[in-house]
Amino acid sequence: MIDFNKMTIQFCKGCLACQSSGKCVIKDDVNQVIDTVKNADVLIFATPVYYYSISGQLKTFLDRLNPLFVAEDRKFKEVYAIF
Repeated sequence: MIDFNKMTIQFCKGCLACQSSGKCVIKDDVNQVIDTVKNADVLIFATPVYYYSISGQLKTFLDRLNPLFVAEDRKFKEVYAIF
């Protein structure tokens, strides 16, 4: 389980450096959990609803998973969302 409240997560800068290197250039807690997300069989995202949308923390985290989209060994996962 990954608790965003206990993590330091910076916003994606949109530099797209991750597209060529496969790693995010921002040094924060997201880099520590990327492998956990990458190796998971199932992903479950749970969030409260704020103003008819997901929480800002979850949105920021999802944006920061961009390095996984270019991984050569990526595979489709079961993904569930609990709102």
